[in-house]
Parts: sequence; C-alpha cells; structure tokens
Amino acid sequence: MKTIKRIMAALICMTIALTGIPISVKAADSSGSMSTEMETNSELFITLEENKDYRWNVNDNAEKNSVVHLDSSEGNNCRFRLDHIENEWYGIKHIKVDGTDRFADVDGKSKDSGAVLHLWESSDSEVKGNNHRQFAFYYIGNDANGNARYYIKNRNSGKWIGYEGKLNNNNPKIIQTDESNRKVWLITKSVVPLTGKESQVLKEEDTSAICEIHEAGKLDALNRASNIAVPGSCPTFQVMGITSKWKLKWIPEYHAYQIDAVSDGESTTNLSLDVEGEYTVEAYAVDEDGIKSDVVKKTFKLAQNCIESTDGDMKVLKHNDIKPAGDNYLFESLTSDNVTLKVTDSEKGAVV
Repeated sequence: MKTIKRIMAALICMTIALTGIPISVKAADSSGSMSTEMETNSELFITLEENKDYRWNVNDNAEKNSVVHLDSSEGNNCRFRLDHIENEWYGIKHIKVDGTDRFADVDGKSKDSGAVLHLWESSDSEVKGNNHRQFAFYYIGNDANGNARYYIKNRNSGKWIGYEGKLNNNNPKIIQTDESNRKVWLITKSVVPLTGKESQVLKEEDTSAICEIHEAGKLDALNRASNIAVPGSCPTFQVMGITSKWKLKWIPEYHAYQIDAVSDGESTTNLSLDVEGEYTVEAYAVDEDGIKSDVVKKTFKLAQNCIESTDGDMKVLKHNDIKPAGDNYLFESLTSDNVTLKVTDSEKGAVV
C-alpha cells in the first residue's frame, strides 16, 4: 500500500532539481515563439531570469485585490498554475494553500504601462472573454542550464510583463510594460530552477539502482528505525545501521529521483523519502445541472501515526482508515458525517 506521499528528493551530496516546462510552439517573431501547449494543471513557479533569487509572489494573505510582486525565498505565496483558455492564451492562477485560488489580471483592465497585476476572480468562467486576465507566453529558448525562458504578454493591452522600478531588495510589483522594459521569466515545476550544479547519479541507461546514502566525507549512512518503520517516522544517520538500503528511481518528467526504502533483502517496503509537509484537500459539491459550488479547502499534516487537520476544524484520521484507490488516497471520517475525501497529488491539491 502506498502510505505516504512521494516526492522528488534532493539529499546530501546529490542536488537534484527540476527541468523546464516542455512546450510546443507556433511561428516565431522578434519576441520568440508563441507557445500553444504550456504545462497546465500543475504547480509552477515563475522566476526572474536576471536574478533567480526572485520569483512571483502575492502580497498579504493572497486575497482578492492582493498585488503580485517579486519576492525571495521568504515569500510563501509563490505557487501558480496555468489554465488554457483558447489558442495561445492562458490564465495565470495563484494557488493558495488552505484558501481560495484566484486568477491574476491587470488592475482596472488598464492598457497603460505601469499597471500592476493583482488577484481577482476565482472562477474559470470569469477568464474567457476578459482579455485582461489572459496571457501569452513567448518561448525564447533555454538558458545554459536547461531552463525554458519566456516573455509574457497581456492580451488586453498587448503590453509585456516586467517589474516596477529597479530590483534593489525591494520586492517590486509585477506590472505590464513596453517591450523595451519587458523581462525574461523561467517557468518551472521547481521553486529553484536548474543551476548547472546538479549531478545525475545513475547512468543514462539505468532507470533505478540500490544504494546507500552517506553524509559527505563520513561513514554515517541514512537508516530507518526498522524495515517495518511506520509512515511518518524519520530516518537518521548511523555508522552501524542495518536498514540503510535505498532505491533510486529516475523520474524523467521531473528530472529528479524518487528515493524508495528497500529491505536488507532488497524487497520493497512501500515507503519513500518525503519532506514533512501538509496535504491540501479541496472539497466541493456538484448539483444536477453540473454546477460546482465554491471550493472549500482543508489542510492535513502527516504525523507519526495519524493525519491531523492543521486548522482544527476536522477530526484526526488514523492510518488504518486510509485506503488506496488507484492513484488516490481515501480519507474516511470515523464520525457520523461519514465524509470521504479522495486526495490526489498533495502538491497540486486534491479533489472530492
């Protein structure tokens, strides 16, 4: 049974990052090639090429009218996704953990240079027909490290996306601007774009390998408490540990490794290395006409022997109440309300 979420991990002397977003393009012009098949329905990060410490973020609590700006790793509202509207036009939707996702648009439907991007509508139906909420991405090639590079243009104004003023540790606002002031953006599935320092551990013809993971320059190897360690338990570095075997599995889509725990006899344990974090569950109702209600989000944290609601609003759900359902987890409430939640990719949210 798959009992904990799996992620692509970077660990010890291995630094594994994610690749740029695959695209297909239309005819090129002086601004590059207009992309028509950008990655959609995935969590993405939009990073400034000229200084990769800065990426798109949203002010305050990422509510309606919150301004989009550049921020460093201190900013936590930096998750976005692209929704395809039509042809080469996309909506840019901010993903808010335990809240309402909203589309970025140009404030006041302005066509002037200097107008800021902010969050507004949450419904997909409010994007098509509202050109100030639609953007095109012009692919201008990969950088030396393999990150895909783009210019971004607003449909309503025909202006390009840049930032306000100069970058001087001041977290400037994201604005629309003239071509001469437009900026190049890296769009990746990783919060940190490829840096050129990554190393591939496996040979190109290998898809997996059994290994030990050591601290650089030390004998200490990463060990589990036992081969039957429960989900949520933390591995430690030990010199004489007996549960130090791991299986590296190459995931081409992410240009990264999944690290699975295997027994001393190299049998699967159905456990993988994970970064402690939270699951976001999106719940909504659909009426007979197929109309969806507003999305309600709940956030759960994976703990030692249970999954706990972090907002204090839902009951503790024990591991033995988690049942596999294809690629989903089923969280079944033990209370009389008998709620069943299907949780998909924890980084992208989940669906009831």
